[in-house]
Amino acid sequence: MTSMELNPIASPNFEAGPPRENAIEMARIVDRGVRESGAIDLNKLCITEGEAVWMVFIDVHVLNDSGNILNAASLGAIAALMTTTVPAEREGYGEDILMPIRDMPVSVSLVKIGEEMVVDPTYSEESVCEARITVTTNQDGSICAMQKSGSGTLSEEQLLYSIDVAREKAGEIREKYLLEI
Repeated sequence: MTSMELNPIASPNFEAGPPRENAIEMARIVDRGVRESGAIDLNKLCITEGEAVWMVFIDVHVLNDSGNILNAASLGAIAALMTTTVPAEREGYGEDILMPIRDMPVSVSLVKIGEEMVVDPTYSEESVCEARITVTTNQDGSICAMQKSGSGTLSEEQLLYSIDVAREKAGEIREKYLLEI
């Protein structure tokens, strides 16, 4: 279960109170990337078959919106999962274990400005874009989630270009940041 808080400390555009539509959409995209990738081996979270399982909560709290907080949230979520310990021993269910991670999904977003596709948009670029496409890929390059946002359209060429760029950048991110965890 994933939630996202967009607090006023992160941007003057965010308001205190219950999550707004933007926060709910971004939380769903992060959640879909983790779920659909099969990143977590859910069978290993079973305590007693048919009776008890560990639940996984991902709470994203944005501290500074400089742009592309969706990809930062996705990267933070998988990094947190990779370093999470399931506290089984403290709860009387055997030994503590590391979260059973099978894959490292990485989200990469591109925005459409005019006819150009811009990867890893800044706050200013996001504010003038017509559309955003977020592609989440697994380590083998397979697409596990994709989300288009905004009222603008994407051509087939722009979509295929975005997928290629997302696969390439996700590989670079995994190699540089996640494989060291």
